[in-house]
This record gives sequence, structure tokens and C-alpha cells, in this order.
Amino acid sequence: MEELQKKKQLVQEEMKKIGIDKMFNIIEKNGVVLFRGFQEIKENKCLIGVLLDESIYTNVTIFFGRLKDSSKKEEVLELVNELNLSYKANQFLINENNELLVKTPYIAMAEDFNAEVLVLLVKELCQILIEKEYIKFEDMIISAVENTVTA
Repeated sequence: MEELQKKKQLVQEEMKKIGIDKMFNIIEKNGVVLFRGFQEIKENKCLIGVLLDESIYTNVTIFFGRLKDSSKKEEVLELVNELNLSYKANQFLINENNELLVKTPYIAMAEDFNAEVLVLLVKELCQILIEKEYIKFEDMIISAVENTVTA
């Protein structure tokens, strides 16, 4: 648990350094720390999650929409497959609830954990979505989150 708290503190410090600390809430539960924030993309409220635990895996996930019409699922799946072929680490997916996500892993042993690299991954993933890929989904989705999201 000590390593987890150290990771959390490093991430908090790095976020503060670049001025995004106010954008995230921190939720701690059952040996996991979740940094949860929201990002507006063209009137759509997206949910960003950075999940830390004691393992070597840290996951950065953005929920960026929900399919408006399930008849478009095949079209979205084709687009998701194309994008997954284009990116090495970033993975686009549609889950069983027709929610669209993009995620990327950060893998590091506790002694090699680098919060600066992790926060750069968060920023890069947001930038890719905002500047390049969101527009490809825009007409087929509705907002990823409601006004109230619970832990």
C-alpha cells in the first residue's frame, strides 16, 4: 500500500506542476486510486480515468461517447478496428453497453514509476482524441457521461 500512496503523490505533484490537478477528483477504494476528470469535446462531456494500483499496470481510459443508434454498431466496429491498426499502444473499443472508449497502458515497476511520463500519456491521449479521432465518431454518438457520475 505504501507504493500506491507514493505513486498517487507523484501523480498529484506532476498534475499540479502542469496545472491540471484541479481537473481531477481522487477516489481511493479497495487498494486502488482513481484520478477522475472530465473533458469537453465539442459539447460532449468525456470522462477521463487514471487507475493506479500496486501492480505494474496503470491504465488511462477515456469514455468519449455512447452510440446513439445501435444499427451503427457495425460501422463503429469497422472504424475501431481501423484505428487499432493505426496506433501501437492506444486501443479504441466499444463495450457491451455501446460506450466508446480509448485507453492506453503505462507499465512500470514501482521503482521505475515516472509520473511525468504517465501524465504525458494522459495529455497525448486527450490530444489524439480531440484533434484527430473524435470527429470520426461525432455523428454517431451522444455524451459519454451524464451530469452526475458516482464513484
